[in-house]
Amino acid sequence: MFGKSKNQTRPSDPPLTVLALTTCYPDRELLQQVCIEAGWKIAFADDLAEAVGRPAGIVVCDRDVSGIDWRGAIRQLASSPHPRRVILASFVVDDYLWDEVIQCGGYDVLPKPFRAHEVVHTIQFAWAALTKSLPSVRHTE
Repeated sequence: MFGKSKNQTRPSDPPLTVLALTTCYPDRELLQQVCIEAGWKIAFADDLAEAVGRPAGIVVCDRDVSGIDWRGAIRQLASSPHPRRVILASFVVDDYLWDEVIQCGGYDVLPKPFRAHEVVHTIQFAWAALTKSLPSVRHTE
């Protein structure tokens, strides 16, 4: 379904930017490596206020960022004026959590510790869901 090319978007698509709300250095390092290899842009935020104001099509929000309630964070990030899909990163992943994430306006749950292939897969599907919902993107496939 998805090729292994450096650029995962068609020329008419807006560029894929991933914003990661995490303070965990190893997670940042792996996310940066995955995004670089996939040809995506990556930015990091240290707190929710910074993340809410930054435009990014995909937001990876770490459940364990201190000082934030992940449910409120997902709601704020998902209700941003910037079209985006919000993915919760969590050590605990089950159907109950996934249902909660969806109810809060999120898109999916990404298991931690991160594995590169799962990160790529989750981001690609979130991006596909987002670009199909944008009226300016041509749908020809």
